[in-house]
Amino acid sequence: MKTTKYIITNFIFLFLISFSFQNKINTNENNIIEINKDDAEKWLEDIFKCKNSNSLCYSIDKEEKICTKRFMDFLIDSNEIYGPTNLTDQEFTDAEIKYKKKWSKIYPLYTEEMWLFGRGQDDIENIKKVEITKISPLKYTVFINYDGDIKTTNEVTLVSTKNGYKIDYCKTKFLD
Repeated sequence: MKTTKYIITNFIFLFLISFSFQNKINTNENNIIEINKDDAEKWLEDIFKCKNSNSLCYSIDKEEKICTKRFMDFLIDSNEIYGPTNLTDQEFTDAEIKYKKKWSKIYPLYTEEMWLFGRGQDDIENIKKVEITKISPLKYTVFINYDGDIKTTNEVTLVSTKNGYKIDYCKTKFLD
């Protein structure tokens, strides 16, 4: 009787472990084993998928769809000051004071021109590699190796929306 009970208990235990293991590990299209990702991480990955291709890319026309309006306004305000400008010294000082007053309690301020993920002005950026690492719920590090060996690491904060997620902040650093 003990042997039957022991066998049944072990069978149930192994079944549960197997079931749990199957739900945590997937094989992608390249047969690389990967741990299941949460929906937000999958959403971030989809940003870098090219249409009709297995390649990685990023298109600036996505930014208004993937960022909150508030963060897009912040990017625009930041880059109007720190990007190419025709402001006089006094106009620059006034604009910077206004920028700091408007945004300093909401976001860590930018002090140089910076667009989402460190992208340039090209319409579509080709990307060699993207690595996404979860820091905490709705916060991720996104490493990007652009074509031409430009590399960035991006600390991305997401917010949930009724239709999925949006980026509400991105701190980008260029790597050597």
